[in-house]
Amino acid sequence: MGDYAAARPLLERALAIREQALGPSHPDTATSLNNLAMLLRAMDDYAAARPLSERALAIREEVLGPSHPDTANSLNNLAMLLRAMDDYAAARPLLERALAVTEQALGPSHPDTASSLNNLAQLYRAQGDYAAARPLYERALAISERVLGAEHPLTATSLNNLAINAYYQGDLSAAAHMMSRALQIRVARLGPTHPDTRSSQQSLEVIEQQIVSASGESSLPDPREQLAPLLTAIARIAHGDEAQRAAVEQALAQLEEQGWILRESVERIWAGKSDRAALVEGLDAQNTALIERILELIDTRGEEA
Repeated sequence: MGDYAAARPLLERALAIREQALGPSHPDTATSLNNLAMLLRAMDDYAAARPLSERALAIREEVLGPSHPDTANSLNNLAMLLRAMDDYAAARPLLERALAVTEQALGPSHPDTASSLNNLAQLYRAQGDYAAARPLYERALAISERVLGAEHPLTATSLNNLAINAYYQGDLSAAAHMMSRALQIRVARLGPTHPDTRSSQQSLEVIEQQIVSASGESSLPDPREQLAPLLTAIARIAHGDEAQRAAVEQALAQLEEQGWILRESVERIWAGKSDRAALVEGLDAQNTALIERILELIDTRGEEA
């Protein structure tokens, strides 16, 4: 993780210098606003980040125009912030505008268009609208394959995203095929021990487990059942019961050594974060299922309180 505390005063100085030297409405001032807002978002200081993102967008719309690629970038950044704040309704039209601007300015096959497609698909998936997300993921994959190549790591990322969406749709055969392709690319290009490779490996295991389970044959134990006491303890801590915190933190560290990627998301949950999309971003299907189970337990305990 970067040294956000050290970076913040530097970005604040850069913004002050640009505002003084170039003016409050200069495109470079918008860039400094954007950079500081992104840092604040990474620090979970959403309240401070939002007005900066909104200013950057306003400057770019006024100075560069509503159809400029940098305006699309600001639309995307503000939308990502709103998504992290659980305001999906406000984020959605911004991402749709960003996609339309990017397609018009850069073309339907540009890598930035693929990124915009992926961002909008991620929002749809976070809202549970898997049917709307799928064609966007498919278009992003097609662009990556055509522009970057079938064996590029970003093509593997597109395959991974599409596979997870297919998994949630219940299309297990397609999910297994695409996740297998993603894994093969990542092993070849990133190596067998890279975190992304391990993530695809774990996701493929979960998908294959579900295929076996659906066929009526014996399957591996569900990790949500295996780790049920730990998940319950995590939910209790989120509600203020700190009695088991030390033991839970030790257990999470041990799981991390075994390849599980839960600790950072759990710490964000304990800090009060509840945006599902942000909490599971970058996680494989198995880790995602565990985080979702924790959120369910937290909601259930909240209803009982």
